[in-house]
Amino acid sequence: MIRPVRATVATVVFLAGVPALLVSLDGNPLRRWPSWTQVVAWFDQPNERFTSTVLAGAAVWAVWLLWAVLALLLIAELIALATRWRIPVLRLPAPLHRLVFGLAGTAAIAVTSVGQLSHPRFHGAS
Repeated sequence: MIRPVRATVATVVFLAGVPALLVSLDGNPLRRWPSWTQVVAWFDQPNERFTSTVLAGAAVWAVWLLWAVLALLLIAELIALATRWRIPVLRLPAPLHRLVFGLAGTAAIAVTSVGQLSHPRFHGAS
C-alpha cells in the first residue's frame, strides 16, 4: 500500500515540483531565449561569447531539456503501465550502433584519462 503512494508522490513532485523549483530559481525559461539581434551580436563578439550570463543561460536550458526528456519518458512508462501497451524499443543498425558506442567510449576514456604531460619521463630526463 505504501509503495504506490510513494510512487505517486514522487511522480507528482517530479512532474510539478521540478519545474516550479526551476521557475522560482531562474524565472520563465522563455525569457532567456535570445532575440535574433542578440544571436548576431553574440557571433560578432568572439572575445565575449562565453560570459557568465551565457553559460548560466545554457545551463538552465540544459536542465529544462533534461527534465522534459525524463518527464516524457516517465509519462510514456505510466501510459504503458496503465494500458498494458508495450513501448517499442528502437534499435540502431549494427554499423551505426558500433559507431555511436565507439564514440561514446572514446569520449569517456578521453575525459577520464587525464595525465600529467610535464612529467620528467616525457622530456627525456631521468
